[in-house]
This record gives sequence, C-alpha cells and structure tokens, in this order.
Amino acid sequence: MNKIKLLIISTLIMVCAISNAQTIVVSQATSNTVSIAVRDSASTDPIWGAVVTVYDKKDSLINLTDANGQVSIDRFKIKSDSITIKVRQMGYFEKTLREPLAKSGTTYFTVLLKEDPTTLNEIIIKADAVAMVMRGDTTVFNSAAFKTMEGDVLRKMLEQFPGVKIEGDNVMFNGQRINRILLNGKNMFGKDIGNAMDMILSKEVKSIKIYNMDSVEDLAKNKTEAKERVIDVQTWNPIKNISEINNTLQAGIINGNQSEFNERNSFKESLKLGYYSLSKMPRITADFLAQNNSSEFSSPLRQYSGAISIAKEFTQKGGYSANLSFNSQKVKSHSEESIVHSALSAWPDRKDSTMKDERNNGKNLNLTGRAYRISGKNIFEVSGVASYSDEDTFNRNLATIDNNGEITGYDRIRSNNQTGASVTLHAGYTRKFAKRKRTLKVQPSISFASAKGNGLSIDTTTYTISREWLVRDKQSSSLDPAINIYWTEPLAKNTLLDLSTTWSYRQVDMQDLNTDMQSGRLDLNRTQDFLQKNLKQTVTGMIRYGRLNDGLFISSGISLVRNAMNVNERESLMKDWSKDYIIPAATLIIGYTKKSFNLHAEYVEEDNMPTLYQLRNVLDYANPLYLSAGNNDLKMPVKRTLDLRAGLSFPKNAMSLVMSLNAGFQSNKIVQQTVYYQEREYLEEYGYYAEKGSCLARPVNISGAYNLVSAINLDKYFSSIHSNLSLTLDYNRSSEPFFIETDRHTELNDTYSLLCMFEMNSEKHQLMFIPELSYVEDALDGELSYSSLSPSLSAEYTQRIGEHFEFNGHLYAYASFTNKKDLSYSNLTLDSSLSWLFGKDNRCRVSVFGKNLTNSLGGWSNSVTQQFVRHVTNQYLGRQFGIGFTYIFSKR
Repeated sequence: MNKIKLLIISTLIMVCAISNAQTIVVSQATSNTVSIAVRDSASTDPIWGAVVTVYDKKDSLINLTDANGQVSIDRFKIKSDSITIKVRQMGYFEKTLREPLAKSGTTYFTVLLKEDPTTLNEIIIKADAVAMVMRGDTTVFNSAAFKTMEGDVLRKMLEQFPGVKIEGDNVMFNGQRINRILLNGKNMFGKDIGNAMDMILSKEVKSIKIYNMDSVEDLAKNKTEAKERVIDVQTWNPIKNISEINNTLQAGIINGNQSEFNERNSFKESLKLGYYSLSKMPRITADFLAQNNSSEFSSPLRQYSGAISIAKEFTQKGGYSANLSFNSQKVKSHSEESIVHSALSAWPDRKDSTMKDERNNGKNLNLTGRAYRISGKNIFEVSGVASYSDEDTFNRNLATIDNNGEITGYDRIRSNNQTGASVTLHAGYTRKFAKRKRTLKVQPSISFASAKGNGLSIDTTTYTISREWLVRDKQSSSLDPAINIYWTEPLAKNTLLDLSTTWSYRQVDMQDLNTDMQSGRLDLNRTQDFLQKNLKQTVTGMIRYGRLNDGLFISSGISLVRNAMNVNERESLMKDWSKDYIIPAATLIIGYTKKSFNLHAEYVEEDNMPTLYQLRNVLDYANPLYLSAGNNDLKMPVKRTLDLRAGLSFPKNAMSLVMSLNAGFQSNKIVQQTVYYQEREYLEEYGYYAEKGSCLARPVNISGAYNLVSAINLDKYFSSIHSNLSLTLDYNRSSEPFFIETDRHTELNDTYSLLCMFEMNSEKHQLMFIPELSYVEDALDGELSYSSLSPSLSAEYTQRIGEHFEFNGHLYAYASFTNKKDLSYSNLTLDSSLSWLFGKDNRCRVSVFGKNLTNSLGGWSNSVTQQFVRHVTNQYLGRQFGIGFTYIFSKR
C-alpha cells in the first residue's frame, strides 16, 4: 500500500515538474533538424500560429507553428552548440529558455505555454479597448474590435484596419507592400492575395498578425535568406481547405447621349472557381468570361476569355505552378477628337478634328509553367512560356485641318492580318555554401518568337487628289538568349558582397514589304527589311548590410551597362548602321524597422535605350499632314528615382501615420520636335516634298523633366463606435519640357487633393462616406493656361434586413469647375443591389443589381502636351442590370 502511495506521489511530482518546465528534450534521430512543439500547459493541445524565435550566437530565426503546433528548422542554419528559444502567442505568457544542441541528428523540444487571463480578458472580452497591439516587431489586430456582417469576407475586415490600404489585389501596411497572406502560419494561398481576401470569412478570423518572415521560395534576385512582409490570419479553428464558386450574369441597356447609341443591349457572364488546400492537393483557380454587346460603339463587341491555374509550394522542398489562358474578342470602337492649337503653334487659330473607326478580331493562347526543387543547399528551377496569337484589324482615320481653308482633309484605311507564336525557356541553379554563407546562382534562358501577316493600306489626300494603294507582306522572327550569374560573398558580420553579371542578346529579322499595286514596286520609305542585333551587358557590384535585431538594412552598389545595336538594312533608303551606349547606374536602398516604426529609402538609376524606330532616320509620310522620321543621333535616356516612405503605428490609440515622397528626374528624355511648313518645301534628306500646312516630327533629346508625388495619410480607428477615419493630403508636381520648332517650352502641372474617408460598421449595417476636393493648375512657360476645382462625393450604405437579406447602395457625384466655362461639367452615378443570403453562416449569396441607374455618365478630358491643347469628349455605357451568385465553402 505504501509503495502505491509512493508511486502516486512520485507521479504527481513529475506532472507538476513537467507543467512548470519550459522544454523537454525527447530524442535525437539521424536527420539534421531542430523540431519544436508548442502546446497548452493545461490541455496539452497544440498551439498554432505561435511566434517561435531561435537565437544562436550570430543570428536569429523567426517561424510560426503550424496547425500541429510544430516548427522545424534546418540544423545547418544554427552555428552554435546551444540555442535560446523564445515563444510568444496572444493570450499566453511569453516563454524563454536556453538549451544545449547536439552537433548532428534531430533534436526535439516541447514548450508548454500557460494562459494569461489578463491578456485574454483585455484582448477578447474588452474588445472596445484594444484594437491593435505590438508584440516585438509583430503588429497584432484583434478581430473582436472590428465589426462585420455575417457572410462578410476578410477584405471587409482588413479595410477597417488603421494603416492598411487595399487597391484591387494589392495590400499595403504603413507604406510597406504585403507579399502574401498566410492562414494559421501556412502558405495555403501562395501569392493569390486577392482570393485570400475574398474567400476567408471574417467570422472565422480570431486575430491577424503582420510581420516579416523568410521567403517561402528563397529565390529572390540578389538575395539569400530573402524576407517577405506577410499577413498571418489566425482562425478560431484550423481550416484544411477553402473553395469558392462565384457566378455573375449581367444584362443591360446602352443608352448614351447620342441617338445612334440608344436602346442597345449588352450581356455579360463570368464564372470564378477556386480551391485551396493544406493537403498534398494543389491550389486550383479558374476564371471564365463571356460578354456580348449589340452596339457597334461599345468595346469589346464580343469577348470570350478564361484562365486555369494550378500551383503548390512545399516548405523547404520546392513547388510548381502552371497557367493556361485564352482570349477571343471582337472589338468595334468609334471616337471623335478635336485638337485646339495654342498660341505656341505656327497657326494660333488652327483647329484639327479627327474621327476614328477601329475593328479588331483577335485570339490568343498562353501557357506558362514553373517548377523548383530545394535539395539541401541546392535549388533547381525551370520555367517556360508558350503563346500563340491571331489578329485581324481594320482602322480608318479621317482628319481635317482648317488653315485659312487651304487644306481640307485626309483619309487613311488600313487592314492587316497577323499570326504569331513565341516560346521562352528558363533554367536556374542556386548553390548555398553553409560554411561562409556564400551563394552561387546561374540562370540561363532562351526565347524564340515568329510572326507573319499581310494587309492593305489605302491613303487618300483630298487637297492633292492623290490615292495610294499599298499591299503589305510582313514576317518577323526573334531569338533571345541570355544568362545571369550571381555570387554572394560574406565580408564581415552582417555584411555581404553581391557580384552579378547579365549578358543578353537579341536578334530580330524583320520584313515588312509595302508594294505599290499600280507600279508593282516597293515603297522604300515604308518598307522595313532589316536584321537587328542587340547585345546588352551589365556588371553589378553591391554591398548589403543587415541587422535582424533592429531591422536595419542597407544595400548600395553600382552597375556598368553597355547597350549595343547593329542594324543591317536590306531594302531601305538607309544604309547599315550601329549604336553603342555605355553608362553607369547607381543603387542605394535603406530599410529600418523597429517595433511600430518603419522607414524605406531607395535611389535607383535606370537606362532606357531608344527603340529601333526612333533611331531609323526614314521618313514616314503615311499621313501627309503629319510627317514623321527617326533620329540616329539620339542619346541614351536615364531616369533617376528617389523613393522615401515612413510609417508609424500608435497601437494604444489604434492610429497609423504614413508619409511618402517619390521624385523622378530624367535626363536625355526623348520627345518629339515638330517643324511646320508654311510653304511647299523639298526635303532633300528624304527626297520628298512637304506640302504647305504640313509638319514633320522627329525624336530629340531634352533634359529637365521631373515629377514629384507626395502624400501624408492618417488613419484612426474608434473602437467605441466601430468607426474608421482616414485623412489623406496629396501634392503632385510634374514638369515636361518640349520643343516647338527650335524653341524650348515647359509645361508645369500642380495637383493638390484632400480626401477624407469615414467608415462605420456594425453587424447590421455599414456606412462609408468619402468626400474629396482637388485643385489642378497647368501652366505653359509660367503662364496659367488651365485650372480646375473638382469636388466629389462617394457614399455607400449597406443594410442587413432580417437575417437573410441585404441592401446596398452606392452614390458617386463629381463636378469640375474650370477657368474655361465651356469645359466645366458634372455627373452623377447610382448603383444598388439586393442580396439573399442563405446556407451555413450565410455563405451563399444571390444578388440582383443595377449599375449607372442615373445614366448621366459622360464628360471630357483635357491635356496640354507638346505643341497643342487636346480636348476629347467621352461617351459611356448606360444602365446595366445583373444577377450574381457566390458560394464559399471551408472545411475544418
């Protein structure tokens, strides 16, 4: 009996010791890994999404536990014989321990976390008081503090977070781009951020973490152990897979302002399927679209398109992806444009008008694939792209010019048919040397493209009573081999030297023969028959310094770029010629992240070689009113860009402040220089007579162009009323120099805007109110030529009716008041929908909607560019009606 009591007492003592212990070393195996299991100390259940930081003497590694509460780390990444393990998870006390580590074999650790009742009450129960907290460099949002309706998706919740900005499928947090969305620490969605936001139900979200982690693929250029900014969605229960069906059927009436647009019908059908899983099954997405418009003035007139994608990543092993897409469309469009020449022109009172009719029947098919394999210190990668296209185009351009009534018109009709195919193959090999963190990366690639077509061109010039009938026979092929080599060498602690070289070669064989139907001879001015060879060589040296503890990252380097072009003209008035450009390019990147503050500064220099057609000094007189030619003396344009972004979070106040400045400067920018002919003049260089009233445009270099884009954004979330307030102040300036004849002029544009967004959310209704005011000034040579004041208001309201019905209405009003009364205008649009929600958690949604119900869209666009003021009048589609169906299914 005493032995039994002693055994019971001994067992109780052991259990108590285990419950208070940080770690237990279980066993060692033959593979070189460190396995850490995190469990609840009371229930011993696995804890997923816990932040596990492993420190050795030189570095630290950060990972998240999976659905089984485990983390595995390669032993070769740890350089010391002992490690410090720190484990953090919302709602638990933080645990830190230091343990010895075997030199080989697998070492197992189990960490038991004890619940923190104070934190649980603060975060989960008192949700109004805490919306966001900082855990080291990790920002944690509490879902209970943000109200959403039943059936809403993750996107609706993220839009309420201070500091988070969403544009389509792109997400930014405090000025930093989000690279992917994880689900409970798992890479279920890959980089399909849009589908992740639209397929995770907000009701399933427990909390959301934003932090930096090692790249899933670790294949980023010029980087080893690359970092990614991720959103990690923690759910109340583990989710094994998510699927979605989204079908929309839309029909409408095109009811424009002109009589010929009235009562035209339109039809649109779209289908979207998605499947994502944590099992061995790949993620699968499919999109299909079919639409038809009976109006000849809508684009596209008919379209069928679709895409199917499959992809899968295996942590520290590899992955694969494949995508097949197709598109078939028939387009008809009609546009009218008037050009009012300013006082800078040769003729101040001259007015041009242009009318265009275009038709396009096109088909294309694209197939892409990629696979990579991580085998210890080696990474193998292969990828390929294949495409096919078939295009049939027709366009007619009617232009008239009023210059004392002497020139009356020009008419050009062109019809072309072209088919083409291309194939690109890419391979990559990366070798990591663990001893000194050296990395070698070799990436060869090759691509081939071929195209063939024919066409007919008919040009008629009224004032010369001339007609030209040209038959086009076009074929081309290109070959593009290239190789990239990267080498990374450690210099000192936290410092690496990156050396890289890129060699790319491009050969294009082009034959675009234009034959006169009457004489049967080639038109040498319009014929393009040449062999083009391009060789681009780049050598780059870059030094990178980074400290993981405070998130400091500095990268600076310089590149030497050589761009050479050689052209062999076979049937042309131009002889063989070549160009060779050599320029240096500098790069500087500074990044710093410390708790709630982040800073990013980047300076980049980029070259942009002139195109073949800009360099070919051959006259194009297809439009005798507007002649054009190339310039073989062009210099290499260089663009210098400075990008500054700073973000600061105030977790206690649920507030975020983001400031950004982007400045771009261009030297040797290529612009068109136009020469006007007030009398008929012979152009000896081209052997051509320029008619009176015509002009010749040639590309030339000019410096002094720049643009500035700055913004300040303040977000504040009010937990007590579940509302978000956002204020954004923007200032943009652009300066564009240009030539008129030989005189240099400058267009300066300043834009100021103030935007305020107020959003209120509850479980029964959502309200969004966005007023904006913008002011624009456009000046030529310091004199104001155009200004506008534009207020706008966007308001959206959603109301849940009972448990299964929902009403949504969206109103947008816009007005523009200018210094020219005839250019002022306003419009008003109204969209609304009524939805029926049913199924478990209202995951099924059927919606009936109407768009542009007020049917008052329309307006104009105005710009001052080069030598004239351009004024374009726009027409839009009218009322649209439709029905949509969405179903989201997730399996736990």
